[in-house]
Amino acid sequence: MTSSIRLRVAVTDSSSAIGMVTTCIHRATGMVAQPEYQELDRHDLILELSVQSVDSAHPSGLARIVERHSDGFELLSSWRELEDGTEIGRRQPNEVCRADIQLPHCAARAVRDHLPTSQWLAGLDGHPPHWELAVPCPEHDDRIIAAITRRNGYSQRFSALDARALHRQMTSARAA
Repeated sequence: MTSSIRLRVAVTDSSSAIGMVTTCIHRATGMVAQPEYQELDRHDLILELSVQSVDSAHPSGLARIVERHSDGFELLSSWRELEDGTEIGRRQPNEVCRADIQLPHCAARAVRDHLPTSQWLAGLDGHPPHWELAVPCPEHDDRIIAAITRRNGYSQRFSALDARALHRQMTSARAA
């Protein structure tokens, strides 16, 4: 059974934010941090990263090292996640986006960064306030480039696990 340490960080949103964070973590720890999910929060970017680790590494120890070298970003949390082969569920999209339409901001960002992206939307176009999660689907047929799902209620944020479930649904729909 393998495991990874997850880090959740906040950084000022910019075109170089992801690269700056992953480079800083690599320099501080010698480990590769893989971004798996991002959340747009006004002028900040919240990143969830996975760091493959040896079983003896402890999330709080890694967090202390990263915090000491985290110029330009804030470490919000760290935890260990076991990758035990547990079946990830599927999440139905509320909408699929094709290459020939103008994408909502969240979906455009997900496609640009090749990274699942969520954003809080304060009730637009007749929709109640909700979280929106967009997952890029570059390998999908029919010119579908992203899938979007929504969740009402500010406290019900999305995570990388939700993104994997939506991606899995799109992958299985393509295979069918």
